[in-house]
Amino acid sequence: MRPEFLTRHLDLLDPALAASKKIHIIGAGAIGSFTALSLAKMGFTDITVYDDDVIDPENMNCQFYPISMIERKKVDALKELISDYTMVDITTVDSRVDSTTLFQGDFLIVAVDNMKTRKEVFESCWATDTLIDPRMAAEYCTMEVVRQGEDTSSYKGSLFSDSEAVQERCTAKSTIYTSIMIAGEVCKAVKDITKNESYIRSLEWDIGSGSRLAWNSMGTKL
Repeated sequence: MRPEFLTRHLDLLDPALAASKKIHIIGAGAIGSFTALSLAKMGFTDITVYDDDVIDPENMNCQFYPISMIERKKVDALKELISDYTMVDITTVDSRVDSTTLFQGDFLIVAVDNMKTRKEVFESCWATDTLIDPRMAAEYCTMEVVRQGEDTSSYKGSLFSDSEAVQERCTAKSTIYTSIMIAGEVCKAVKDITKNESYIRSLEWDIGSGSRLAWNSMGTKL
């Protein structure tokens, strides 16, 4: 990212500090695609995105892909788009993550659509300083932020099975405004932790009703 592109937020985030952080994003869908774009626009450059899926027509309502890229691999399309939008050359991995993968670095963002992968990643793959787990439905989203060396019992309790998850009907699963909102919360958490500032540790946001509950890293309800 060229320095002149970042002048509007220089007082909020040092580009050199942002560029020093290593970020992994599992999933290039609704949350993952907008999170990767936003982080690149913020000055983060060491970003690796993992996904083995292709772009489908039903992805058009809530993911960062143009209609012209339908049927392309998500990671290939995302790499091209982010380069066009930011001049940042992200790394992409066209494969599904499993328990044999080990993530090291600063941030691991688990932007997947199933609980099985979340559980495997947390139990076997997580070696970054911070794990961020955003989740969304059509008008509801949550985010949990877990740091190495901290009490993880609360997060473990959120890793229920896929069979226990609420199954939304196919025509009420996702919206663009929810995916953008939760992607923004993820990026704000990354920025705050990068600067060693207080960050949101737990978030539950019912966008449909307007109810928003959040707790920061000091355990204070916001």
